[in-house]
Amino acid sequence: MRAPEDTRIVVVSDCHGDAEGLRELLLKTEATLPDGTKNSDVWVCQIGDLIDGSNYTLDGDYECLLLSEKYVDCQIVGNHDLPLIYGPRSWGPTFSSIHIPSPDSPTADLLQKLAEKNHFIAAASWRDVLITHAGFDPGWTDGIAEGIEGANDFDISDSAEKIAEKLNARFARRSNGGSYDPVLEAISRIRGGHSPFGGIVWSHLEEMVMGYEEYPEF
Repeated sequence: MRAPEDTRIVVVSDCHGDAEGLRELLLKTEATLPDGTKNSDVWVCQIGDLIDGSNYTLDGDYECLLLSEKYVDCQIVGNHDLPLIYGPRSWGPTFSSIHIPSPDSPTADLLQKLAEKNHFIAAASWRDVLITHAGFDPGWTDGIAEGIEGANDFDISDSAEKIAEKLNARFARRSNGGSYDPVLEAISRIRGGHSPFGGIVWSHLEEMVMGYEEYPEF
């Protein structure tokens, strides 16, 4: 997905089920109008962790999902969203959540509906900017990730749009029963994991800004 270049962009970070805050933000940024309609002159991207927060309520998650369905043009998935959308077992124990809605709840029904519509994606681009939940570790494109599954899919010359396309293709495979994908879900050492590079839902700003003092050991 590529954001239109001639439209005002509103990017919304972690909501974690705060529907009231999300509703207020959309109104203040004029992404929504006072009568509740969407402003067609504004492109809205919510970059993940839409639901599942410390002040968790089922109602909050449900309302955030409704707001996303109605007003968000680009809904990127975050690590908190994944187990609620696809189930904790499908994405491994590191994505476990105590906030899984019961199968017969309106929240679960809406999550299934949005997943079937491919409402959730892994990445988008705007001009030369790549948009994901937690960034994109430079190790996947600069050659030092050789030897890790999936590293050869990316090249330093790839445009942001091209990387987003590749990430979304990988996410589609993974979400439809595919196996573990480190580019998406690996947890790096800086976050307490064992991978030399973080996946796009677990990347860390320090990795992307500071780079590496030495090549990591595999």
